[in-house]
Amino acid sequence: MKLILALLKRLFLPPTWVSWQTPILLSLLAWVMSLPAGPLAREILAVAAWIFLIIGVSWIAASQEKLAIGTIPLWPWLTSALICLFLFGSQSDTVPSYAVVSWPIISAIIFTLLAFVERGTRFKIPDAAVRQQLIILVLSQLLVSCWLQFYFLLGAWLEEYPSLLADSFRRSAFVVSLAEELPEPEGGVLLLNQAERVFQERMENRPWSEIERWLVDIRSDPAALEAFEAEVFRPLNSPLSPSRERELWHLRLNIVGQESSYQMPLEAVWLGPTSMTEQVRVLQRTCGVERAREQQEGERQPAAQAGRQPGGQPIFETVGNVECSPVVDSWRTRSVRDEG
Repeated sequence: MKLILALLKRLFLPPTWVSWQTPILLSLLAWVMSLPAGPLAREILAVAAWIFLIIGVSWIAASQEKLAIGTIPLWPWLTSALICLFLFGSQSDTVPSYAVVSWPIISAIIFTLLAFVERGTRFKIPDAAVRQQLIILVLSQLLVSCWLQFYFLLGAWLEEYPSLLADSFRRSAFVVSLAEELPEPEGGVLLLNQAERVFQERMENRPWSEIERWLVDIRSDPAALEAFEAEVFRPLNSPLSPSRERELWHLRLNIVGQESSYQMPLEAVWLGPTSMTEQVRVLQRTCGVERAREQQEGERQPAAQAGRQPGGQPIFETVGNVECSPVVDSWRTRSVRDEG
């Protein structure tokens, strides 16, 4: 026990006031004092705790000569990470992207200050060899920052336009797809699945006269067709969906047939950016509805009307039966009709 206490005393009790343990202890003290404090005092003490923590960690890291790659010390990157957490991440549960992008830039600033400031805070001009290394280091940190920003930018694009993941990246100089086969565009599959649900709700086991009236309205009335498209596009228009693909998908519906059955070929055409400049991505699905007879349970025709033996027979009603084919993914030459 005495050995443990001696070790803790050696680690955390500063031998002199001018040592790395002093700001660490001050940071811990400020954090403890902030717990029962009011909102304003808590904010001030939290800022003080962060500042003392950055000073203490940087101090002890800078004193470790082995913490380096060749002649380049690693502690400026550690200090920069703490500064980014303090400036951008201390007020939220997650570290924002601009904090990560700023990390190499702040590291480059710290390296630059070290090169132009001597001990005792005196300004100096480094020699030519140091200036050359400093330029290379600063430019490399700017390049890393650009690559980090490019990564977050691609992530944001793919979140807003997930159908881009279904395209080919073989000719890209920056992006490599690890998938062996191209997946189907998420937005188009979502639209066609939603269209199938709308058909099921509108026509499955519904009276045949009601089904025909609805199909005739869609073919002849632009308002009815617009209402159908609004129902189909509802998942992409949801405020909870991060996707912004609504303007980049064109839905085309064709209704053919009469009397006993109808076929409804559906096409979802992707008008967004693709690797094939002269072609468009098209997802196709055909849904059909046929007349079917359904028994109304609990009801029977009188025997006199049925012309059969007493007891009567069940009443049947003509309703619709909906079936849809799987989604077919294809490419075709771009035309004015696709922009439609």
